[in-house]
Amino acid sequence: MNHKEKYYQQDLGQVWAHDAYGKYIDAQWSWIHWPFDNDFTRPNRSFYYTVENPVENKSIVEIGSAMGQGYQFLKNSRIIDTRDYTGIEVSDKGFSKSCERFPDANWVQADFTKYEFNRNYDYGYERHAIHHMPDPVEQIKKVLKHINISFCTTFVGCVEEGTISDLDKGFHNNGGKGLVYFDIISVSEIVDVALEEGFNHIRILYWGKQESISTNPNDGQYMDPELVGQRDYARYTVRFTKCPQLKTPLVYSVLAGKLGGLKRWLESPAGVIRVKNHVNQFRSKAENKKFINT
Repeated sequence: MNHKEKYYQQDLGQVWAHDAYGKYIDAQWSWIHWPFDNDFTRPNRSFYYTVENPVENKSIVEIGSAMGQGYQFLKNSRIIDTRDYTGIEVSDKGFSKSCERFPDANWVQADFTKYEFNRNYDYGYERHAIHHMPDPVEQIKKVLKHINISFCTTFVGCVEEGTISDLDKGFHNNGGKGLVYFDIISVSEIVDVALEEGFNHIRILYWGKQESISTNPNDGQYMDPELVGQRDYARYTVRFTKCPQLKTPLVYSVLAGKLGGLKRWLESPAGVIRVKNHVNQFRSKAENKKFINT
């Protein structure tokens, strides 16, 4: 049995209904996790920023909506119009709780890897949901094809090419309910996908190196010992935007934290330099493309 067969034979609605799942009802959010900004025509290198310009009459889709905390934040902000909001969640517990708490939104229970869009959305986002799915680059490509303006994704990854998505090599054990993927998503590969789909403002937020991962398959989080140390695994939040006003594409990096990410420089100067060098390559690639603004 290969790793995908092993994954799909599980009841994913229950795999994501383990005891610790209840913590998502208190999940914390900030503007850096969303696809919104005050001005898409110029870079935003701020880590602590607030969206101030109202977003009205636009549609929003969330992948992996858990218990609806993302929706609650946006609704309470009074800045983002949430009247056309769809949350897609596989968890039995998450779906039922979201419906109970926020009946005004459109909640869909589905395995996103098998979900087929029947419409486009203006904005979309996800946070640590797709990196628990098989073929994460394909999942991001699927959603980008249905985004009109901007999409934001947060994940564990590497800046180089070579996404790792193999349930036998990396997984989370969800409280004994079952195994989900612990993917390492290639920033390079998803930037390529976004450029092909016409996104011309790409903001890459580097959170710093991923904490150590256990090589004991009996632990809650596992990575194959052969993969440990191969690359600088790190956390990223990447935002892809289509901005018709831009004459040339914007591709740039941001360091998480105060003082322009000084802590990231001190913790891992080689990692920061590596990210910046790759972002320069992404920028060069973007500038060589001819974008058709629609």
